[in-house]
This record gives sequence, structure tokens and C-alpha cells, in this order.
Amino acid sequence: MHKLVFQLDAGIAENDIVLSDEEPEPEWTAEDAALAESDLLNQQSRFGYTPIMWAAKNGHLDLVNFMLERGAETTPVNNNKETALTLAINKRFTDVGMALIEGGCDKDHLNSNGWSPLMIAAGNGDLKTVSSLVKRLCSVNYFTQKNATALVVAKSRGNDAIAQVLIDGGALEDIEQIKENFRADEEARKQQRLNKDSRPSTSEERRRNQAKLSVL
Repeated sequence: MHKLVFQLDAGIAENDIVLSDEEPEPEWTAEDAALAESDLLNQQSRFGYTPIMWAAKNGHLDLVNFMLERGAETTPVNNNKETALTLAINKRFTDVGMALIEGGCDKDHLNSNGWSPLMIAAGNGDLKTVSSLVKRLCSVNYFTQKNATALVVAKSRGNDAIAQVLIDGGALEDIEQIKENFRADEEARKQQRLNKDSRPSTSEERRRNQAKLSVL
């Protein structure tokens, strides 16, 4: 029995030596480690949740900050089109939400119901979060397909203090005026993109100038 075990051990050891000689184990570089860490930080579950989403949803500010420092992405959405910010705001974790905005999370992202974080906070009656979002210049006049805005939501639920914060931040009550402003803004952005696309690049301008000089 002991002899057989010894022979097996010797065979395994010899095989390990042969394998290690033929196929040396690749070195683990810092770049490999960074890629692996990024994959883990941004891996999504079958419901679309990333680690930073879970941390935000549960109010773990230190963990959210740690993951932001390590390069966690703030753009992924879960199956309900919620971001880490949406989840934090919905749970009234104001500090977590503000940290995510500072980390690059879209402060005006719309979830599957067309609600922005500001609308969600207004619906929750969360004055602290509403004030914080308004101070960070979140859009106060986004509207849903049913013409609901953060101000409409606040007023419908009797939150006068929140309504006043929104009005002070530029919220309008006339939905038709809001839509007209939105259309005007969209047209201005479209025109700006067209102007940018039609503007020649520096190298193109140089070629044109050289052509003019050769003609002269």
C-alpha cells in the first residue's frame, strides 16, 4: 500500500515537472490584473445588476466610493433601465447618489417608466435629495409620456416644500411651454451638430489653403 502511494506521488511529481517544462505558466502582469479587476467590478448579474449597483441600493457609501476609485463604470443599467444612481435615490440614500453623480453617473437618466432621479425623489417626498439634485443642475422640466414632471408629481402628493424648491430651480407649470422649450433645445442641439459636422478639420483647411496658394 505504501509502495503504491509512493509510486503515485512520484508519478504525479514527474508529470508536473514534464508539464512545467513543456508549458511554462504565463506571467501575471499588472495589465492582466487590472483587466481582471475591471471585469469583476463591472460584471452584471442575470438581472443586470453590477456590484456598484448593489452597493448603491443598500446605501454602502464607503463601498461605492471604493469601487468608483477602482474604476467601476456608472453607465450600466439593469433590466428595469435603472442605474446605480436611480437605485440609490429610490432608497433615499442622498450621499450615495451625490457620490455617484460626482463619479460620472448620468444625473438625468430615465428609467423604464420615463422617470428621472429628480422625479423619483419628488415622488418619495425626499426634500433633501431633491434639493441636492437641483443644486447639481439636474433637469427640472423632464416630462413623461403622461405629461408628468417632478413638479407635477410633488404637487399631486401635496409636497409644497419640494414644489417650491423645484420652482426656484426653474421648474415650469405649463406643460405646453415645457414641450415647446424642449423642442427648441432639441433643434438647437441638432443645428449645433450639423454645424460641427460641416466644419472642416484642421488638416482639411490646410489642404484647401495649399490648393489656393498653388493656384495663385
